[in-house]
Amino acid sequence: MPLACVEACLDVVGAADSLAGRSNLNASSDLAVACLLASAAAHGAAANVQVNLPAVGDETFAAEMSVQVANLLDEIDTVSLATREVVASGQLRAPLAEGV
Repeated sequence: MPLACVEACLDVVGAADSLAGRSNLNASSDLAVACLLASAAAHGAAANVQVNLPAVGDETFAAEMSVQVANLLDEIDTVSLATREVVASGQLRAPLAEGV
């Protein structure tokens, strides 16, 4: 389940990013906090994935999973940082397109 947690954290930062600059600016710091907490949770869950990979006994799978987790963390950190920058700037962004 730690991998599922990392994936869920990506959903959290994505949701925060979609709201940043498009919601009540007086509560926007909550979006920055959500990103920080999701990033911390993702890194913790990723550590649990990594520590258990040697026990799997399949080096190819372990290597692929390690890359997958690293990619997820990179994406989470990128979206988190971008969202926090939007919040810090106070800038407004255009509404999302319908169906997004």
